[in-house]
Amino acid sequence: SKHWSDLIYRDISWTAFNRTMVANQFRQTWAVKHVHDLLPFRQRTAAYSSSGETVCPLCNQAADTFDHLLTCSDTARTQWRLQFLTNLQKHCFKSETRPDLKSFLSLTIGRLLSIYSEDPPEFSPSLQNLLRSQSEIGWANLLRGFASYQWIHLQADYIHSTSANPSWRTAYQSAEKWLASLLQFFFDEMYQLWIVHTSEMHGKDVAEQ
Repeated sequence: SKHWSDLIYRDISWTAFNRTMVANQFRQTWAVKHVHDLLPFRQRTAAYSSSGETVCPLCNQAADTFDHLLTCSDTARTQWRLQFLTNLQKHCFKSETRPDLKSFLSLTIGRLLSIYSEDPPEFSPSLQNLLRSQSEIGWANLLRGFASYQWIHLQADYIHSTSANPSWRTAYQSAEKWLASLLQFFFDEMYQLWIVHTSEMHGKDVAEQ
């Protein structure tokens, strides 16, 4: 379970989260375990496995967990991270993401994946608010579908300012769909990564375990 305060809980876009869960009903078992961090990584299964192994078999350097899956130093995983970031940039372009949000996403997700290690630049006040809000929710949790309302506010403001006389309500609804699309992108990428991970671990698809 997530140990969020009521304030942080209310800062999450549950509309975008629910849309994403509905869109993933075809892989519901995986999706539910993914959002609750209950997928059978070694760290979790060690208590009832015969081997009791908890270490990642690819790098043998850290416990096998979701967080480690994102940052494992294995060559194949490093290549995946770079491709993931490229795919994210393509998604942002196709979905007409607000320009400063594109670079913000690339930098923050790049840091989450340990692609970038340098300190982030000074963001605008609006992006600083987003950085604070999503940091409180958790950046790995963004990949699980838990996103700050601030994403919607910033994208809606961009839509409102660049479209031909749209109402704020229409812009906001479009921004909600934009965020749900971003979360769906994350789910697609995380699901494919899980399939690869289970294949590496077990030699077959056990994603529904």
